[in-house]
Amino acid sequence: MPLVKKSCARATIRQEWMTFPFSSRIRANGLMNIPTPPTHPVVWLLSLSLLVGLIFQCGCSKEDMDKMASKVKDSASEFSEKSSEALEKAKKGAKDASAKIKEAASEFKDKTSETMSTLKDKATELASDAGNLVSLNGSAEITLDEPTKFSASYIRIIELNETTTVLQIKSYKDGITNSFPSFLLQGSVEGPIESLHGKTIPCQFYAQKAVDGDVWKNANGQLIPVQFAKLDDNMSASFANAMLVNTANGSQSAATAIFDCVVLE
Repeated sequence: MPLVKKSCARATIRQEWMTFPFSSRIRANGLMNIPTPPTHPVVWLLSLSLLVGLIFQCGCSKEDMDKMASKVKDSASEFSEKSSEALEKAKKGAKDASAKIKEAASEFKDKTSETMSTLKDKATELASDAGNLVSLNGSAEITLDEPTKFSASYIRIIELNETTTVLQIKSYKDGITNSFPSFLLQGSVEGPIESLHGKTIPCQFYAQKAVDGDVWKNANGQLIPVQFAKLDDNMSASFANAMLVNTANGSQSAATAIFDCVVLE
């Protein structure tokens, strides 16, 4: 009799299930046979065995997961240590690079200072040499058609005979004829060079700025009055507003000149 009641109960549940509102959609999808929960003791026993096995299996999986988690943790720790080590190496490398850059900059600064000091010494030496050259060779500046500087100026007295003595001021020494720009002043004097101090001597004048350039001379054959003064071992000479003529084109110019002359024996 109990079995009949159970069968009737299952039939009732199945009938109610088939009349559930969305059962028609399940039938339409081909899902007609939906199993009801197992009721046979053997089936329940098998299900219980499977459940125990599943629980046991889950226990083993937990151990494996713990091991995997431990390995992941160890790997993360090792990675963190290596990252920290790499970061420290990078910091040390940056510090070393910064120190090397500072050292190179300091060395460059020292070398620059040394070079500048050397250049200053060289400039001083050249200025001294230039001063020595001026003292050895003299100098002159004459306004022709424009101010013209000459790198040398020599003065000497030449005795032509017992009655004739000639004064020469020129930008070149005897035997040198290719020095340009060049000039020549020449006049008659009496007595040694020292006696010229404070005197004015009429002189002829010639000048040429380049080897093929125009020649300038005193205009209309008029001698130029040149004033002399003694300066230590040298002689100073000058003239102002002297009329010069360009022999190539006939143009004239009022010239001014100053000479720092080295005395030649």
